[in-house]
Amino acid sequence: MPLNSEPDPLLDAVKQLVIETKNPSVAQVQRHFKLGYSRAAGLIAALEDEIVSALDENGWRSMMSLGEKELRRSKVKLAVVDVETTGLNPEENELIGLSVVCVEVDRVTGEFLEVLGSYSGQHEPTQPMSPAIEQITGIRAKDLVGMRLDLARINALLEGCELILAHNAAFDRAFLAPHVPLFEQFTWACSLRDIDWFGTEQQPKASIDYLLSLYDLKESSGTPADDCRALIQILGRPLPVSCHTGFAALLASANMPQYRYVVPDPGADSRSALMELGFSFDPEANAWSAIAGGAYAQRLEAALVDMAVFDGRFERFSVESV
Repeated sequence: MPLNSEPDPLLDAVKQLVIETKNPSVAQVQRHFKLGYSRAAGLIAALEDEIVSALDENGWRSMMSLGEKELRRSKVKLAVVDVETTGLNPEENELIGLSVVCVEVDRVTGEFLEVLGSYSGQHEPTQPMSPAIEQITGIRAKDLVGMRLDLARINALLEGCELILAHNAAFDRAFLAPHVPLFEQFTWACSLRDIDWFGTEQQPKASIDYLLSLYDLKESSGTPADDCRALIQILGRPLPVSCHTGFAALLASANMPQYRYVVPDPGADSRSALMELGFSFDPEANAWSAIAGGAYAQRLEAALVDMAVFDGRFERFSVESV
């Protein structure tokens, strides 16, 4: 069903009819509700993966068994995202590229199952790009003229998605919010911070390049599409110490209570430290904020206490449940 579309008002009645008769046929729905073929077929299709199967090679559907329904429920759709920007500060720099790869993962084990679809696009910035940024990104300003993100394709791709993943989620989210507001409707998880690479997993680094070498995987070219591919491969592997997959760790983290940490703007001297912790700046509130849960929330709060109490970088910060 497309995003923001309303379900057919007859859907519940059709579902009850199919359950009672154990007959998921379009013809039955046509006769019972006096409908045309297209609407009746759409109603049956809307029940696919819930109580009826997909069309078989002969064009027939059957009732799903309890085991099949449980198997469907055990799968979860996730979106892995990565952005290309003209710099590190979302207040001064701009988004120029985006890749989204949707994957299906076993909800219980975190096992990677398959890629469901992908999108890559570029966006023309409003300010000139420096030669240094062109060299770093490999993107020429003249190649971005007239380029816009395809919001319709992105919206369709994200339909049914339960979680957005990024390796530095606060960074990606801050750049995406002005261009693709739909992303703000989802829960996010950060593979850099929501997995305890430095403590539990005992790793000296957590960059994508380091983790690829750790798992003996092919290097990434650094483009958003290639970094998405790389992150999917990393998260599908067992973690070094805890041994469950990265996907499993992020799904568990997303199910923990989430908290929003807010720090009134402390001035230029402390902004880079907040950005390193995953904070983004809200100009309307003149404050920095971050959302965290699980082990990351504990580490974040400890770091804020150190900065406020022992380093004196700011006087206060606030915490609220999300």
